[in-house]
Amino acid sequence: MLRTARRLVILAAGVFLLVGSVGSASAQVGPSGQLEQFDYTLTNAPPQGFDGVIYTTGVVETVGGTVDFQSGAVKELNFLSNAWTLIPTGTDMLNVTVTDWRIVTGPTITGTAHVPAGATLTVNVGDTGQTIPLSNGKFSIPTGANTLGVKPPKRGSQVVKCRGGARSCRAIINLAGGAHNRKIVIRLTDTDFSLRSIKAPPKRKHAAYSLTNGHFAQGGSQYVVTLNAAASSRSGSRLTLTFG
Repeated sequence: MLRTARRLVILAAGVFLLVGSVGSASAQVGPSGQLEQFDYTLTNAPPQGFDGVIYTTGVVETVGGTVDFQSGAVKELNFLSNAWTLIPTGTDMLNVTVTDWRIVTGPTITGTAHVPAGATLTVNVGDTGQTIPLSNGKFSIPTGANTLGVKPPKRGSQVVKCRGGARSCRAIINLAGGAHNRKIVIRLTDTDFSLRSIKAPPKRKHAAYSLTNGHFAQGGSQYVVTLNAAASSRSGSRLTLTFG
């Protein structure tokens, strides 16, 4: 049972933990899309009858998520490829914020929200900062992802935004088309993070890459690393770096 004032962090399957700095590995092809953060705030929900959100279009995969409890407890929590579900338990009213990281494929996602009678549910979209109230039933959410499919430069520098909050964040590095000594500057959401994990899809779909000279800069507010990747890296090839 997950109780009051606890935060639960769930990472998508396939994330592996690292100790120390990043060396080199194999790039692998994952879902084609862009990582986006959605913060769902649920208030005054009774401890029965809440299933969460089911996506129908615009979402191709989960990268996991977190849950912050203000009150209440849950007996089951899942971040699935097309949904997140949260089943409460106990007798206390449920007040939580669910942060859901998704790979999205366009400027809008649609789906169905399950909001109990008397409760309220809103979603804050990380890319736009817009907060949208959701009712029980179908929804359409603008993602702010209007640059999907744009390849990063092969050389030079690239700034990457790490999406998350004060406890953790995730950064996506695009490998499509390859890279030669590209300097990646990841802007972190706090200054006391360490690199916790790297996620890459299955090895059967990969191109060679390396991450070298990784270090924190600007008082810990940035992580800087040099990327090399084969020109054969396909569209959708990406690495997900998790800091916390």
